[in-house]
Amino acid sequence: MRRSYRRLLIWSRIQNDLASEMLDVFDQAAAEERGKGLIAYSRFCLREVGGAVMSIVPWGEFMTHRRMVAQWALAGAIIGGVAAGAWNARPHTSSAVLRVRPAQIPNHLVPTQDGSAVEAAVQNAVLGVTSTAKLNVLARSHGLFGANGPDNMERVAARMREAIQIEHGSVLRISFTHGDALVTPKVTADLVSLTIAEFARIRTTEANLSVEFMRESLKEAGAVLEQRLAAAHAAENARRPVQRLLLDTDIARQRYEMLSAKAWDAEMTSNLERRMQGPTLDLAVPPSKPERLRLSVVVALLGGAAGGILLGFIVSLALSAFRSRPVLQPA
Repeated sequence: MRRSYRRLLIWSRIQNDLASEMLDVFDQAAAEERGKGLIAYSRFCLREVGGAVMSIVPWGEFMTHRRMVAQWALAGAIIGGVAAGAWNARPHTSSAVLRVRPAQIPNHLVPTQDGSAVEAAVQNAVLGVTSTAKLNVLARSHGLFGANGPDNMERVAARMREAIQIEHGSVLRISFTHGDALVTPKVTADLVSLTIAEFARIRTTEANLSVEFMRESLKEAGAVLEQRLAAAHAAENARRPVQRLLLDTDIARQRYEMLSAKAWDAEMTSNLERRMQGPTLDLAVPPSKPERLRLSVVVALLGGAAGGILLGFIVSLALSAFRSRPVLQPA
């Protein structure tokens, strides 16, 4: 410790004789404080060394470097702001996985679901979600790609489609890539919700249309069957040949019974879809969260300015120390 204290006196502006007296006083005080214990000796060393360090700094000369400190602070703030912008601009991808959940009612109680129809509904749901109108609504709700300005809807939709990735295999994977790591999972969650809702809407609409079609077909088949039965009865009463008419009546009856079974299946399917008990799209893996936090630009500016001030102070302190001329020469 004595050697370090002596080196600090060499760097300071203290005359030789005064420095020697200060070393003697330091030795006496150090011996006395060492006898009081480690804590007292540590406090003494910190106090004396700190005083010696402060004596090195020529504060008048340091103040001449205040412009340099301000310049370092400005440079640090600029660097911090640029770093924050570059950090936040890095693209982040949030992904979610959807899967088709089969009907909740056993197959022997409900009509067998057509797998190809379910897959077609998934594809149509994806097409509906990625339509120009819905993509523009989604972009406006999150303030993406200038959708709230006068930009063309087709341009905004095209940029949204570029940021959206949809993989349709055994599962449906939906991903969205954007520079804002906080907005990305929110957009992905909205895409998931829209896809699930669109799938349910398509299935319900198709089921209702099937019911209407089967009802009309069954009504027509019933009318034909009644005509054939009437014709067969009339032929029997008139004692005309009825073999051909009976054959036509059997064909009409078979068609009516087949359509009746299909109409019942359509009614059951419509009820399942209306009650959300048929095949549905379920969220298997929720949208992934940001892997990195967003860096506040204000915090980055203040941090960069603080770092610049610290570096400027250190550089100024070093310049002041090296420009000083030590009087005490080492023995």
